[in-house]
Amino acid sequence: SLFFMFGFVTLDIVNQMTYSFAIIAGFFFIIYSFLVVLLIFYYIPFSTKPEYIFLTLKKRFFRLSRILIHQSHKRSTGTKLIDRMAVKYSKIHLMSTVKKMQFWTGFIDEKYFKTIDKELLLNFTKECEEFVYLLKMMQHKDLQMIDNPLFKTYKSKYNEAMLADLLEGLALGEEERKADSIWSNEKHVIKHIEDNLEHILSGIKHSEYPRKDIIEFYENVNLRKNVWLS
Repeated sequence: SLFFMFGFVTLDIVNQMTYSFAIIAGFFFIIYSFLVVLLIFYYIPFSTKPEYIFLTLKKRFFRLSRILIHQSHKRSTGTKLIDRMAVKYSKIHLMSTVKKMQFWTGFIDEKYFKTIDKELLLNFTKECEEFVYLLKMMQHKDLQMIDNPLFKTYKSKYNEAMLADLLEGLALGEEERKADSIWSNEKHVIKHIEDNLEHILSGIKHSEYPRKDIIEFYENVNLRKNVWLS
């Protein structure tokens, strides 16, 4: 720069230059296009790695399960259109998500991961499949018992947000050991269910209800226990 300045001032050199706006605009367009593409692939990381797809599907599985659990409790008070659409979407895609998890588990290369056992992953996906069946059975049973007086009392007194919160935490990638301690032991889960049931049914006289309603209610409670344990 000093050399050219010296030439302009002392030697009276005149440098005629022509500028092309199209070239400059094209240059800046290429730069910013590259930055936009870079940002897209940074914040939306597309990947065909089986382990990455499996983890993505696992989070989706917990998120869809949480929607069904949460909306099952709200059904008695009515739901919005968007909530009903979310439930319908979850019912359609929950089982297919599990099947995709099972499919991609077979492609995970164990040689790259020291702590991964493919057999354990397959068993996990089978447990997820069983959970989906139980969850759909519970949804169907809830619809059948919508007019059951004992079930209405149960719904009004008990909030199933604990299980929904657990599923939401797993969907966000939180580790299981950070979840509530009552879920880590099957005996604790059963005791928790029994304590809640005792609290809900306190003051209720079974003699005031038809035998059919009582049997249906306890069948539903047993089904919910299996869902929680699963």
